[in-house]
Amino acid sequence: MSVSQEQLREIHRQLKDFFLSHPAISIKPTKGDPPEQYEITYKIKGFSKPDKSEASLTTNHRIELTIPFGFPHFPPSCKPKSDIFHPDFDPAAICLGDFWQQHSKISDLIVFIGKLINGESYSTNNAFNEDAAIWYQDHSDAFPITEVKWSDRVSESTEYLEDWNPQIDTIDDADLSPDFDFPSTTDSLPDQEELTLNTSFPVINEPSGTDISAFQLLQNQKKFFKLRQTLDKSTILSDQIQKISAYTQEEIKKAEELYQSAKKVESSGNLKNAARLYEQVVAITTDFPNIEADQRRVMQSLALLGKAKHDPMPDFTDFDYSDKPKIKDLPVPEKSQSPKSSGKRKPPPPPPPTKKSDSFLTKKRLSGKIAFFFVIGIFLVILSAGWFYHFSAQGKIDASSAALSKCKSLIDNEQFDFGKLSCDNALESLSNIQFIQQSRVKELRNSINEILVSEKLSQGLAGKILVEGKYLPKKDAAALISYNQLQKEGEELFDQENWTQAEERFIKFLTITSKSTLVSPSVIEDIKSKLNFTRFSMVFSSASTLLASNKWQEAASEIKKARSLLESLPEKDRQRYAVELSSALAKCNFEDFRKQGDDFFSKADWQNAISSYKSVLPTVEEGKIAPQETIDALRENISRAELYATIDMGNKAFISGAWNEAIQEYNKAVSIRSANQGTIKLTDSQVTRKKIDRIILQTTIIRDRQAAKILQDDKKDLTAARNAFRQIVATINNSGFAAEDEFLETKKACIATIQVLDERIYQADKEQYLKDNFRSLFAANYTSAIPENLNTPVITYVKEANGRMIFKMQCTETGRGRPMTLIMFYSYDKVSNHWDFFSEQQ
Repeated sequence: MSVSQEQLREIHRQLKDFFLSHPAISIKPTKGDPPEQYEITYKIKGFSKPDKSEASLTTNHRIELTIPFGFPHFPPSCKPKSDIFHPDFDPAAICLGDFWQQHSKISDLIVFIGKLINGESYSTNNAFNEDAAIWYQDHSDAFPITEVKWSDRVSESTEYLEDWNPQIDTIDDADLSPDFDFPSTTDSLPDQEELTLNTSFPVINEPSGTDISAFQLLQNQKKFFKLRQTLDKSTILSDQIQKISAYTQEEIKKAEELYQSAKKVESSGNLKNAARLYEQVVAITTDFPNIEADQRRVMQSLALLGKAKHDPMPDFTDFDYSDKPKIKDLPVPEKSQSPKSSGKRKPPPPPPPTKKSDSFLTKKRLSGKIAFFFVIGIFLVILSAGWFYHFSAQGKIDASSAALSKCKSLIDNEQFDFGKLSCDNALESLSNIQFIQQSRVKELRNSINEILVSEKLSQGLAGKILVEGKYLPKKDAAALISYNQLQKEGEELFDQENWTQAEERFIKFLTITSKSTLVSPSVIEDIKSKLNFTRFSMVFSSASTLLASNKWQEAASEIKKARSLLESLPEKDRQRYAVELSSALAKCNFEDFRKQGDDFFSKADWQNAISSYKSVLPTVEEGKIAPQETIDALRENISRAELYATIDMGNKAFISGAWNEAIQEYNKAVSIRSANQGTIKLTDSQVTRKKIDRIILQTTIIRDRQAAKILQDDKKDLTAARNAFRQIVATINNSGFAAEDEFLETKKACIATIQVLDERIYQADKEQYLKDNFRSLFAANYTSAIPENLNTPVITYVKEANGRMIFKMQCTETGRGRPMTLIMFYSYDKVSNHWDFFSEQQ
């Protein structure tokens, strides 16, 4: 189970938040980007016991924490990097006991280890460090060492993101399966793309120093739609970014509400207000989608309306209505100048003196003018009458044309009585029109008469209308139109695969036409067939949706319902869908069982997962109900489950201290990995094998060191203890990790212990010599002592001086009444290999 990059980032974020809440703890990433290994420093007091000295309180205890393979099913790997004297601490591991569960948090684990260091918790049985377990029990009143408040507090420390260099690698899940996700059960049909379970975690917050100037620039430019897209793609989650995001959403919402108002106003015809609202939208956000096109459309409409409003009316003065003279061609009598043309009325000039000879001429001229004006008046009267007749006739023609148009409209709207009346009025308007536009009058009369004698009008006046080529009574026609409308709506919904509404229309159609003779039987049979297919498709569509949602049991139930409807389908459709339904039902059964296996797998219940996968594998192989990729993924899951089950057993054995069993399970995991190289896809098989070998080596070292330590501390067999430490050194030398720092330190510590054991064995050998020969040695130096009366020898190493090992010899002499204690010192010269009596005076 691969630890994804998103998981590591989320862990990194959680540890950052945790670090800020616990000033007593500092956290530094040491490997990977995002980090997969951390160094945890506890700034609290805890006991150390370096170089076999007395236990003493120290601070700054360092722990190396690594995210392992199988996380979170397997706990993080934790080992001390500084000397920590505690029953549950070994130089290579920390005993977590039953603390870690699948849903545990790493932050809780860090606190748990801190409580161990503080002495709030420690094991008394099966301890990693038996000496520490005894010491802690003897000094139980000293714990906890310090009253540490592990609740959240704000830290002022800045040590979290220190510069760091990668250290020793440890085995983790990324090396076993870097790109493995649990297979999902959504690949319901062979042509679907294989899906995988999503085990990813959210990305972490970026550091507070992230540059957000680009976001602020877009905000200042009011390009909020582009800003929203940029924020959606960004992984930055700082408080300032969240404020920018909230402000962006608020501005976009206001702009969208204004835009909707502008659209409604524009639809109502109020273009000026629509233009104003569009301008307000741009004022809020300059990159509103398609806003420029909306503004351009409204402005163009306003421009067209403005042009129509200001164009001058055409001049009809010169329009030639007939061959009559034009008005402007007629002579117009001169107008006398108005007396009001000047500002003030002037008195008339005095009349000139008249003569009798001029009087006759004046009267004659006056009579001529009167006759002239009379003729002109008669002409004007006749001309006016002609013009009046012309305009009157033109008005009647126009009225007739309008009545004819209204007649057509009324008949088209099936208002036949009003239509006939309108045609009669149009025909009456044309009566008594002579001389004027006779061709137009004739054309109108013909059109009116055609309508009056038309079958449509005569049938309409009889109460019938034309429907589908037949004239029917209005009631039957209305019913047939209703039937046709229902049929049309149902078939359109049928073509759109809107099965629910199509079924409603078809049922209603069949219900209302059940007793009607207006619809042909073939149409009714066709609708029934489509209704059957609609009902089948509704169930089939529901089953398909459930299949796509991986709801296998519900989908199986719907598929069974669909199979019961197959008989109502045409033979061609029945055969095709029968095959599809059988395949889908087999797919449901397969996916349901495989989902059980996936659930067991996700819960790290490896054995049940293996059983579930193996139970469905023969079915999918024989039935070919899934693509080869799915079958391969199923086999890979089985191999992975077997591998993880074995590693899990090794981890449990490791935690319980059953080292031989742990080593056996780890070696078994290596064998499983090697046997399934073609099934389990790993990016670097050599690295994976190397890391498992490292785990095995670490477990072997822990086992052998504990066994050697027991022999050493109990002084049961120092030689066997020395041989055990020599074997550890040999094991490290024979491994591929002898040059790594971790094992160099272990090797160095073992060699130092071997040197100490060599000295202790050498000393014990000399002590045994003195113990074996104490009677003769005492008799040689105490001449009165009787060897047979000497008992209970005690040999004690005192010191080494000038190349000589000095021992204190003591025994009890009996046989002379009261027992006496004899004491003397003996020395061994390491250069000359010679024993001799020793006294301080020498």
